[in-house]
Amino acid sequence: MRDFEHCINVLERVTKEGIPFSLAINSSLKKEKRLSNQDLRDVISSSCGGLLRHYFALIKNVQNEFPNLDDRNQLIVALLLSNKLFSRKIDEEKLLAFAKKETNENGLSAFLDKYQTPADLIPSDVEVDSVEYFHLKCNLPTWLINMWKKNLGETLSTKLFKTFAYKGGQVFRIDQNKNKQEEFLEKYPEFSPLDLEGLVTIKDKVNKKSLSALRNEDAIDMYAGYTYMLKDIELDMLRGIAVYNGTSNNILDELYARLGAYLKFDYLCGNQSQYLETKKKIQKYGITDLSIYECGYSAIRTCISKPVHLFFVSPENSS
Repeated sequence: MRDFEHCINVLERVTKEGIPFSLAINSSLKKEKRLSNQDLRDVISSSCGGLLRHYFALIKNVQNEFPNLDDRNQLIVALLLSNKLFSRKIDEEKLLAFAKKETNENGLSAFLDKYQTPADLIPSDVEVDSVEYFHLKCNLPTWLINMWKKNLGETLSTKLFKTFAYKGGQVFRIDQNKNKQEEFLEKYPEFSPLDLEGLVTIKDKVNKKSLSALRNEDAIDMYAGYTYMLKDIELDMLRGIAVYNGTSNNILDELYARLGAYLKFDYLCGNQSQYLETKKKIQKYGITDLSIYECGYSAIRTCISKPVHLFFVSPENSS
């Protein structure tokens, strides 16, 4: 089976059947004689990953240009466009020939010529900072954007959405248990502050392993959205807090950076691997009063030890 046929198979299983990404890849490669070929796996992972990270914007543009295509052919054209703009792992001429044959569309070359950079995926008539803009820019479902706007307010939610746009992973959270921001910036002049206390960035793209601030654990490499989200929220351990995270424990980094090792609440992990990673992080930070559980969505209520006034539920990616 050709590389791009594997990609379409994986994308269909993820987007239509809700199968986890890694499982979909393993399933597609199960009968492949080159299962041990890491290069093939890397091509599929990179190509499909690039499309899924920009799924809403890619599909929207394909649907606007070719409204009569069925779901599978939409994925084929979206892969063609994603391969040009992001992964570039598949031979473009071969993929184009495959797409023309499968979709019977002759305008694919002209369609590709419209897009020179990822910024071209956002139509010019979409209003900046609108729900549609963040839907396409941040690859978030509109219901989730509306929910955050309703609960966090227009200003705070907009700042939260914009953290998705930071490029290259060059935004970091200061561990304020060790250094105040002024002390940190004096100690590490290669960083500059962002608009919110505790967040810093590096102007030049660098290898994270070269940053002494990370090696010394004075800064935390984490998703900055939690810093914005928790800015104006009352965190009262005595009144009760619970957190459910499906796959990531970045919120634990933020709570530690904000409040130190005194964290006393129920922390619910969505799977065993996250549970084990969270236990390591708890030991690293010296947290002693955190109640940690592994559970699925259906078992959330049975694991919370007492009534809570604040309950964080983080979805798994866009699902």
